[in-house]
Amino acid sequence: MEATRLIEGYKSLLHTIYSPGEYYQRALDCLKRLAPGTEPKWRNPLRDLRTLARVILTLGVRDRERHEFWRYLGHVAVPTAKHLLAR
Repeated sequence: MEATRLIEGYKSLLHTIYSPGEYYQRALDCLKRLAPGTEPKWRNPLRDLRTLARVILTLGVRDRERHEFWRYLGHVAVPTAKHLLAR
């Protein structure tokens, strides 16, 4: 196989598997495999909130593909909120 065709195929593969939609779908699939009842440890809530704010600003406001981020966050946040409120 000639090198340019191989490189173009590799670029196409990387573009596909690292597209925001594909990436967030893999993250959701990973979360589904976690054991039920697995909860995060809140070691430093202030630092965690600052980190969340930076992530939301970067991926949810500034990023070109922010709609994928909000779709992902909705899939994660809604069930989590329901679980926490049911306690």
